Formats: sequence, C-alpha cells, structure tokens
Amino acid sequence: MMHPLDIRWVYTFGGVAVISGASFTGMVALSWSPNRLAGVIRPLLSLATGALLGTAFGHLLPESIQRVGVGRKLSALLLAGFVTFFVIEKLLGVWFSGSGDSASGHHQPSRRAASRGGR
Repeated sequence: MMHPLDIRWVYTFGGVAVISGASFTGMVALSWSPNRLAGVIRPLLSLATGALLGTAFGHLLPESIQRVGVGRKLSALLLAGFVTFFVIEKLLGVWFSGSGDSASGHHQPSRRAASRGGR
C-alpha cells in the first residue's frame, strides 16, 4: 500500500510529462508547412491568452476580494481593467497596422496597387 505522500510523486511526474508533451507538440508544429501553420496560429494564440488571463484571475481575484471586498467597487475595478486593456489593444492595433480592426487580418491595398486596379 502506498503512503499518502507518495501520490505527490505521481502528480509531479504526471505534470512534468504533460508539460514535456506540450513542448513536443510545439516542436512538431514547427515542421508543418507555412500555410497549415498560419491557420493554426490564431486559435493557439487565443488559447494561450485565455489560459494566462484565467490563471491571473484565479490567483489575483481572491486577493482582490480580501483587499477591496465583494461588491460594486470590485466589479467596477474589474470592468475598468477590461475596458482599459481593450482600448490599449485597439490603440496598438491602429498604431502598428494603420486600421482599427487588428483581428480581421485584412490588409488595405497600397495606393499604387489600388491605382492599378488592385493587381
């Protein structure tokens, strides 16, 4: 019969195996063709962003509740944080791509190409 502390070793090695498997999938993805990789990048980036945001909330929300308390003030602060980062993301999208719709992936044709009929 296993000692109760021995199960920690199983969890530890299981966690290491999962992390190693995730890095191995990244290595396999690098061997894909550029077209196939381009179709997979956006969903994986969205997944990574959601995981980081969820982890941040999972760790920071209990501390925020302890400091601010549950109520309208905490809700207003959370909403203000989301709106602030949304506005920053849109401003950076305009700054770097020249259009406000940074998620669409559509690029404006250059003036020269537009004057030649888009060729």
